[in-house]
Amino acid sequence: MNSPVTDRTREPEVFQNIVAVRVSDSKPVSDAKGPEEVTMDLLLRDGPRRLSLSAALSLMSALEEAVDYVRRENSGLLDARPWTASQLKLVRDTLEWVRVMQAADHPVESLTDESIERSSLLRRIRAGKRALPAPPPTSFGQPWHEVLEADPGTVFKVSGGQITTLAEVLGTQNLSETARNHMMVQINGCHWNLLKTVEFDQRYVVSFSGYPYHYSLWRTEDGWRLTKT
Repeated sequence: MNSPVTDRTREPEVFQNIVAVRVSDSKPVSDAKGPEEVTMDLLLRDGPRRLSLSAALSLMSALEEAVDYVRRENSGLLDARPWTASQLKLVRDTLEWVRVMQAADHPVESLTDESIERSSLLRRIRAGKRALPAPPPTSFGQPWHEVLEADPGTVFKVSGGQITTLAEVLGTQNLSETARNHMMVQINGCHWNLLKTVEFDQRYVVSFSGYPYHYSLWRTEDGWRLTKT
């Protein structure tokens, strides 16, 4: 069987002589509106060359297709190729991510490409940070690590402030008296423990389950504020 050929494989053969690559410094990548605004400086064996990010992505995609074809047709040819440090780190990070997910009773069998790409926990582990000992609070549905790791005195502008009980959060009153008396307050769509009412509808002391930190939640003229005490 012949190897498939696509237009993307018709990149200049000179790129096989790449010695080093760096992102050009002419414009911060954080300010770019699209891949066409990002360029890369390549050092080749026969001199420097500038390549657009779009061309680089096209070249990478073509190479991945070719390697996948070899893997399907004769995977043994790739067995002797040593793993790179970045590949080994990715495997270690992924194993750590799966371990944390399973410990929290999150099923991993039905993971999709989208759920992997959107996982803030996996991004956190790949960034070299350890998984937290318990699930963090969420902010509008997204894990909120910053509020746990913030220095005391850091102020967050939040929304919410509605008082409820654990029984109401669970959707039933058919629970123990403890659950009915367990007061909670909603912050950015997540329910926190209400430890103390300093002034009703104005100032509270709150915490989040699984963490020893205490926070002050208070109302200002333009909304609620939250800070670690």
